[in-house]
Amino acid sequence: MQVESCRPMKMKKSRTAVGRNQAIQKLAVGYVRVSTPGQGKNGISLEAQRKGIETYSDHAGYKLIEIFDDVGSGVGPTSFYKRDGLRGAIDLAAREGADLIVWDWARLSRHAGFESDISRYLPDRDRIICAKRGTDMKDAATAGAFAHGEAEAKEVSRRTKEGMERRRAEDVVFGNPDIRTDVQPLGAITWSNSATNLVRQIAGILRDYNGDPFEITHAQVADILNKKSLRTLHGKEWDTSRIRGPLKKARALLMAEEEAGIRKQPHYAKF
Repeated sequence: MQVESCRPMKMKKSRTAVGRNQAIQKLAVGYVRVSTPGQGKNGISLEAQRKGIETYSDHAGYKLIEIFDDVGSGVGPTSFYKRDGLRGAIDLAAREGADLIVWDWARLSRHAGFESDISRYLPDRDRIICAKRGTDMKDAATAGAFAHGEAEAKEVSRRTKEGMERRRAEDVVFGNPDIRTDVQPLGAITWSNSATNLVRQIAGILRDYNGDPFEITHAQVADILNKKSLRTLHGKEWDTSRIRGPLKKARALLMAEEEAGIRKQPHYAKF
């Protein structure tokens, strides 16, 4: 369902519906999202999110009016306005006085400013529910999660670069100093642990990617590696099959670094 505009409106009080057994039910609208058409094969699919929202709604006593969906990125300050499904869900929730339910916060947005965007149309933050966690947007952890996702690449990249500078000061050589690229062809230097360094090189590409490193497709990563002349350990060009394992490990490395570093920040989740 597409909505041409999403105008600020007066939020209705939460409405209820009388069910078959005359039980009072709160109204809810669901929203699900994946980043690419093929993401469901490798991550959580639209159908799995729908099932989670339906089950949560049933157990929490909601009458689920409709579930809207999008296939598109949740990254960046303009993503809110580019998603017709999200705008349709917000519009219906506002008109019906219903709660908005998502499976997890990342499906709603990966942008730290998203909360201010959505509050213009759904000002009551306790009316936006995360089924996976059973929490609403009043929780400080929610704001922390949005900021966490946006700061992830910048923070991990900063710590990595600082670590490299310290090691350079200790005369550690990184790749071929005559080539000014972050990722070197595998044959340019002998690595003590080729597989580990390959994963680190792919992680470096993910950090520099102008978008969400966890939503870039296998084909896109393979194409970037091939354009940089970085080959597999067997000297072959990358394709979607060959990149699957190394990409999974590179993303795991980013997540491990991020969890170890961002949680140490004194203001993390204090919003």
